[in-house]
Amino acid sequence: MYKKIFKNMQVLSVTTLVLALILILSVCYTFFNSRLVDEMKNEIDLLASTLNMLEDDTAYLEHVNGTLGRNRLTLVAPDGTVLYDSDAENLSNHEDRPEVQEAMLNGTGESTRQSITQGVFVHYYAKALDNGSVIRVASDVSNFYRLFVSVLILCLLIILLIYFISVVLAQKLTDNITRPLNELDLEHGNYDGAYDELSPLVRRIESQKKEIGRQVETLKAQKLQLQMIGDQMNEGLAVLDQEGNVLSVNQSALGIFGAEEQDVLNHNFLYLSRDPALNDGVKRAEQGEKHMLEFRHAGRAYQVFFSPVSRDGAVTGVILLLFDVSERAQAELIRREFTANVSHELKTPLTTILGYAQMITGGMVKEEDIRPFAAKIEEEASRLIALIEDIIKLSELDEREQTERLGEVELYSAVQAAAERLAAYAAQKGIALHMDGSACVIWGNVSQVEELAYNLCENAIKYNKEHGSVRVHVEDGVLTVEDTGIGIPEEYQERVFERFFRVDKSHSKKVHGTGLGLSIVKHIALAHHAEIKLDSVPGEGTTVTVRFQKR
Repeated sequence: MYKKIFKNMQVLSVTTLVLALILILSVCYTFFNSRLVDEMKNEIDLLASTLNMLEDDTAYLEHVNGTLGRNRLTLVAPDGTVLYDSDAENLSNHEDRPEVQEAMLNGTGESTRQSITQGVFVHYYAKALDNGSVIRVASDVSNFYRLFVSVLILCLLIILLIYFISVVLAQKLTDNITRPLNELDLEHGNYDGAYDELSPLVRRIESQKKEIGRQVETLKAQKLQLQMIGDQMNEGLAVLDQEGNVLSVNQSALGIFGAEEQDVLNHNFLYLSRDPALNDGVKRAEQGEKHMLEFRHAGRAYQVFFSPVSRDGAVTGVILLLFDVSERAQAELIRREFTANVSHELKTPLTTILGYAQMITGGMVKEEDIRPFAAKIEEEASRLIALIEDIIKLSELDEREQTERLGEVELYSAVQAAAERLAAYAAQKGIALHMDGSACVIWGNVSQVEELAYNLCENAIKYNKEHGSVRVHVEDGVLTVEDTGIGIPEEYQERVFERFFRVDKSHSKKVHGTGLGLSIVKHIALAHHAEIKLDSVPGEGTTVTVRFQKR
């Protein structure tokens, strides 16, 4: 507003000054021109009256030359012959000169044109004498122009001075006009010194300010409430406008994409995620399509629901809701792998049993080979039963069926019972089994703890070297099983607790087992909130440490 008022005042000042300059110059031009013509008329009237009384016009003109003024004098005969000229000699006939012709016809004549003899613009004034001759006065117009230019320069200097004065005055006047407006205190309702004409506007502004304040407080409360609800959600939530800019995003969504709120708020969705599938989903939602997709990010699986927000048939925004389905996806993957592995592990002994049984029933076996075949069938059936029992144990642990039977467990006794059950097996394999430690009480299920210790010790014996050793140590709620076996490569140490996973497939064929022992150990440890640590060096041995919570 300040600039506009100041600019308008400047335009008004410049316009006024330009018009004043034009008017002044017009008046000066008219005045000087009329003065020039009047002087020439007076001079020629004086000469004409004198010449009309004399007989020798030429002699008189030569006598007065230079005394009457600086104007050029010319006497022209009735036939156009130049009888006298104060500035030139031997001039051509002047009968064709406009001012001479006009004077011969009307008594007086005048014209302004470029002089043929002098080459400058000259104003001529001529008057006819009683004897028919014409006396002419000529004045150089350049003198008039020089005078006019000097006046013009003076006027411009004056105008320039006035302009600078007007700039200062315009600035002060603008300050005086805008100061009451700038001093309006709309924040505290102080309107002293304001123009009376602004009173209706000021009252309306005050009323609207109060209404806007109430609406802002309401919106803040609603926004805070929505933000609190959004931040309490485990699901990711993002709200976009119709152009794909992020209007709101909760902490879960920021955590999923590893972004900061200030970096994505009021920016395009690309600042939150550059995943092509998600951005394509946003574009589809902006076109009014409600849909869902699954994508993976940072090792996690998510379901994303895209919901367009419409008003009056037009899409005004998009809502994204992200659900973390990693556990469900992992559980589904484990279920499929478990089903496939169980089918394979069950099929192997069943195929062996069926093959031997068919050979016996078909009479293809000699009498002396029936007992070895029956023993093989018994061995595979036992292996099948052990596999089924391990699967049932895993199922019970998954369903937490035995967690209600928790109580005080004397860890050393439970581990010792498991070790004694394996003493004969260790002796058969030529493995030295040692146990030491001290008594301690933990909180758990005694049968599950014994099962955990049994599986660890069985694995240590089963995968040991010839004439190797197994040391079992219990102390302060910690069970340690250390062997001198074949060891586990570092890249497989994280996977040995998976179901049916075996490191050395060729060795596994020689050593019978279900492949579920360490998986059962892991589940029992999880049920007892125990910590498992495995250290192994290939060719040297493996140490498994289970740290229980003491009672």
